[in-house]
Amino acid sequence: MIDFLRWVLAVEVVGAAFLPLALWVFRALPDRGFIFAKVIGLVVITYVTWLIGSFLPIATSVALPLSVLAVGGAACWWFLWADTVPAVRDVKNAIVIEEALFLAALIVWSVLRAQVFHPGIGHTEQYMDMSFLGASIKSASYPPYDPWMSGHTINYYYLGYLMFGLLIKLAGVAPTVGYNLALSFLFAFVVAGTFSLGYALTRKLHWAGLSALFVAVVGNWHAILVQLPAHQDPATTYYWFWPSTRVIGSNTTITEFPFFSFMLGDLHPHVMSFPLALLVLAFGSSIVLAPTPLRLRRSVDSLLPLALLALTIGMLFAVNSWDFPTYLLVAACCIGVHAYLTDNARTWWRSPLFTIGAVTVASLVFYAPFYAHFRSPTHGLGTVTTPSDLLEFLQVMGILLLPATLLVGSLGLLFQPAGEEDETERIASPGQRASEAGATRPAAALQLTLYAVLFLIVLVAAHDHLWVVLLMLAFGAGVVFILHRALNAEEPSRPDAIALTFVLVACLLIAIPEVIYVRDSFDGSSSYRMNTLFKLYYQAWVLLGIAAGYAVYRGWHVLKTYFSPALAWGAAACIVAGTLGGLYYTVNAPQSANQGGLAQSLDGTALLQANAPGDYAAVQWLKTHVSGTPTEMEATGGEYDTKFARISTFTGLPTVMGWAGHEFQWRGADPEIQRRVDNIKTVYTTSDPTLAQSLLRQYGVRYLIVGPTEQQSYPGPGLTKFSHFMHTAFASGGTTIYAW
Repeated sequence: MIDFLRWVLAVEVVGAAFLPLALWVFRALPDRGFIFAKVIGLVVITYVTWLIGSFLPIATSVALPLSVLAVGGAACWWFLWADTVPAVRDVKNAIVIEEALFLAALIVWSVLRAQVFHPGIGHTEQYMDMSFLGASIKSASYPPYDPWMSGHTINYYYLGYLMFGLLIKLAGVAPTVGYNLALSFLFAFVVAGTFSLGYALTRKLHWAGLSALFVAVVGNWHAILVQLPAHQDPATTYYWFWPSTRVIGSNTTITEFPFFSFMLGDLHPHVMSFPLALLVLAFGSSIVLAPTPLRLRRSVDSLLPLALLALTIGMLFAVNSWDFPTYLLVAACCIGVHAYLTDNARTWWRSPLFTIGAVTVASLVFYAPFYAHFRSPTHGLGTVTTPSDLLEFLQVMGILLLPATLLVGSLGLLFQPAGEEDETERIASPGQRASEAGATRPAAALQLTLYAVLFLIVLVAAHDHLWVVLLMLAFGAGVVFILHRALNAEEPSRPDAIALTFVLVACLLIAIPEVIYVRDSFDGSSSYRMNTLFKLYYQAWVLLGIAAGYAVYRGWHVLKTYFSPALAWGAAACIVAGTLGGLYYTVNAPQSANQGGLAQSLDGTALLQANAPGDYAAVQWLKTHVSGTPTEMEATGGEYDTKFARISTFTGLPTVMGWAGHEFQWRGADPEIQRRVDNIKTVYTTSDPTLAQSLLRQYGVRYLIVGPTEQQSYPGPGLTKFSHFMHTAFASGGTTIYAW
């Protein structure tokens, strides 16, 4: 309980410190961006700490992030005090609701982590996440040291681990507890953040929760369309919750969605990037909703918001690189849409183009130290040879495309083409865009060209059975048409423009992995496009989910007000039925994820304590008696096998080699990886003490572990030699720690 309270206090202090900045930056949002103060604070603290730590090895203690928090918070309140107090009064109702929603979600998910899903770190890639988190906390400089390959630094997207590692330091909780509290924070912020974005679009607090429902709570339709008819009982079927995330391509791709991610409990980059992604969407929404043109000028009012936007977008690459181009594109589209709405000049596009370029360059320059050390394990693009089955695709994305269709359809009815007389009046109106005057023939020629290109694409897609691409082309074309009419309406609805932009980008994200994929370590296998489809679908889910909440509100209002109440009720019934189909997963999935029978707490070492008490005792001894980051050696072996790398994972100490397969993913075909695997085996199995000592000194090993895992992996008389040239520092439950 005390750890939870410390965590809440740390989060709230960070949010309160940077509240004036959030309220000032997001002046155009109806809640002034209150909930995003927490993330702005984390971004600033993480960036400054990381930047200093990239040049000076002084980042070990809590002093550095605490200083950034104190100085940053003092500056925000000093310069923006006069604007902050009246702003809080103006939006106090939204603040109370959002904060209550955040805290309630934080409590609920913490209870679920402790009592239902269980906090024990011990499946899928949780060991990797815990080891990176621990290394980020203990490192004095950045990049952090690689906990699974001693002597090297992490070659991965580590700023998310650093961000939550710094929050763990500020809260003063154990990293193994902070791991689970970070998951609770992520769920709570996604709920509150999407609520805020829903409120920005609907301007109705009682409608805003729909966006949170679609993004964070519902599952896809696989469970109700496939598992329910197959009579699979979630209460008795082990991992019943898993198949919904492996729908397309007979388990060769990943179709994960947020509720599953939070329930599974992997603190992975695509999950940790959520707050940053939503912050970019808040920036984009605020830009479109702002009444005045956006100009890049030499003033604080102009430069500071764009600098914060660039800082956030740039951090996305270092947290989860897949998000960088997507949310940069969303931000660019929002800047372009806002310019189109606020500038009637023929050259309206010049200013936003310059602004987008400046933001892009700044987002790269800000993180130059990261790029200087990072080496991407990907190697170009490939062509997809196994396109998705349309019915499988609809099981995954149908729940969100249904309300998106309602939005496009209802706005299509609202923006029906005007008659010839009305069109003449519109063209002759004084407010006509200058670029449209006298441009009928060129525009018609361009339109015909686009139709011809689209027709050719359709022919190719049909020939290659790219049915998902065809669906996205058709739907995306409809979105473009409606967006064009919305932007050129007599009184354009800016929320319409934002929601349609989100949907349009989502259509692009869905179509891409049907045509091309990023070549990574899975290239050449049946799972060759696994990561591409996984990451792009995940982003599409977020964009469609936020738009879906607005779509229900807008579609209901348009159909009921301008057409027929019966039509509105019919559409509502379809949406409710589809949503209940997704909630079937939400209600039933936790039953097969329940890991009862273990101690109920928020400590991630619970599984280790239950399954390997000797190893748990060794971990506790090392955490208590060892300072700094000396190297230890333990057995290395199978991927995703929690018998291996368990000491390094829970202590944060670097080991000679952890999960070798993951190192191959991060570093490519580095021969040093296999060499270390072989040398570790030699150390444990050789009967030659001199050879063993030589190898231990080669890797700078200070502590050597001999426990049940080592005894099973390297059986024989070789394990008895260590007592002859090392002393026993600790022994309990069949696990011994030898030290020099």
